[in-house]
Amino acid sequence: MKTQSQIEPERFSPFFDETHDTVIDFLRRRLPMVLAINTVIALLIALLLRSWDAVVPNLVVSYCIGFTILALIASVRCTVMQRFRGRMGLRFVIYFALVAAGAIGGELLSQIFLHQPPNFLQERYTWLVAIGFSLAAGSMALFINFSWVQLAQSKRDVERAERAAIEAQLRALQAQIEPHFLFNTLANLDALIAVDAGEARNLLANLIRYLRAALTHARSEAATLQTEVELLKAYLGIMALRLPNRLTTEFDCDPECLRLKFPAMLLQPLVENAITHGIEPACSGGNIRVSVQRTGDTLKLSVDDTGVGLGNANTSGTCAGLQNIRDRLQSLFGGSARLIVEPGASRGTHAAIEVPLNLLSRPAG
Repeated sequence: MKTQSQIEPERFSPFFDETHDTVIDFLRRRLPMVLAINTVIALLIALLLRSWDAVVPNLVVSYCIGFTILALIASVRCTVMQRFRGRMGLRFVIYFALVAAGAIGGELLSQIFLHQPPNFLQERYTWLVAIGFSLAAGSMALFINFSWVQLAQSKRDVERAERAAIEAQLRALQAQIEPHFLFNTLANLDALIAVDAGEARNLLANLIRYLRAALTHARSEAATLQTEVELLKAYLGIMALRLPNRLTTEFDCDPECLRLKFPAMLLQPLVENAITHGIEPACSGGNIRVSVQRTGDTLKLSVDDTGVGLGNANTSGTCAGLQNIRDRLQSLFGGSARLIVEPGASRGTHAAIEVPLNLLSRPAG
């Protein structure tokens, strides 16, 4: 169990330890917050003093102090601060020392912009006021940043939990479907051995091919669309033997697209639906066409069948498979990916998954 001293650095480390950022990156991300805080401070001072004529000078002073503090923190944080990883107490001391130094430096800088002659009798008081407001603003910035970090972390945790839940549902679905499919195939194999040894060998070869592809794709982080397509070819080869003279298949796949990583078991449910709700209910069977193509900046994976069409099968199913696909797409790609299920151009059903190419990558090596 972690102690409090071990937990605190982890909670505050996102603010201090993002030292992989460049100074420019840090300034770009923090600049809007500094502008907002310093504008509020300048207006607050004008309101307290009831001196609206001094709003512009107050803004100049406030911005000079804010930008000086930001520049100091960015420079030190992205250089010297890297030597003090994990030492949160010292990091807080350095942070607030930089705020105080920036307040004095910014006050002097504002005098140059406002063409104010130095008044050493008032400088101590001015510096104390500047340091006081700057420490309050620095604490506010620290709190805002910490809240942002916590909110982002909570969002990531929720997304990870949702993704894990969906993947667990997928594994449970695989655990139910694969034995059922395997037992049916083995039963067909047993029946074929006695009557048609050649077809039995074809079925066994497709079954071995299917199992090899399934093991590679479902349990490997480096699986690609190539293994997904190999899985579908083996699966459809088995189904063609189980539906003799009633199922034909064709594949139209861009070789470059097949090298992309792709989540397991996203495309196969569409093929299974095409067989169950399209080809099997059709008296003369039909054709299933699988396409993997690039359309602009989008990867499109299509499954088209010439079966009975949407809503014309005797059993409509529960739509759980399609909903599972939508949930997984949302979890993996957010709102950038989509599932399309619609009537085919002439007959049957057109189902497609569209994913932006920039969300996919090729496996290393």
